[in-house]
Amino acid sequence: MQELTFITNNSHKIQEVQDIFSKEKTEIKILSLADHDIDIDIPEPYHTFEENSQHKAETIYKDYKINCFAEDSGLVVDALNGEPGVLSARYAGDHDDAKNIEKVLEKLNNQEKDYVTQSEAKSLETSIMDSSALPQNDKRLP
Repeated sequence: MQELTFITNNSHKIQEVQDIFSKEKTEIKILSLADHDIDIDIPEPYHTFEENSQHKAETIYKDYKINCFAEDSGLVVDALNGEPGVLSARYAGDHDDAKNIEKVLEKLNNQEKDYVTQSEAKSLETSIMDSSALPQNDKRLP
């Protein structure tokens, strides 16, 4: 059976992907970073989900030479010109979901939460990059 490592520290994401591959009865076993005894928090310094996921996959492949894939995702609110985007997890500080939600609502001029949830928060973007991706150029956030 082929092994493929999912570059995330989120155990729920790992389980979701493992369940999908298990249901599809593929010959691919999804592993986590922990399965390799890798404890790393890879920065996400770029302007797009694609660039961040590519950076994570390249980092692990270059350092550990394991077949892997990574993802980056976040909330993209049309009414806020795409914010919070790649900054979704740290939009109002350091990974505080409640504060992030509050900041989005404040920026939307305190619109009703139901309206924002159903109408304005239209898109959750995800980018997945495998370890064969090669860097084009460095476009890190300042």
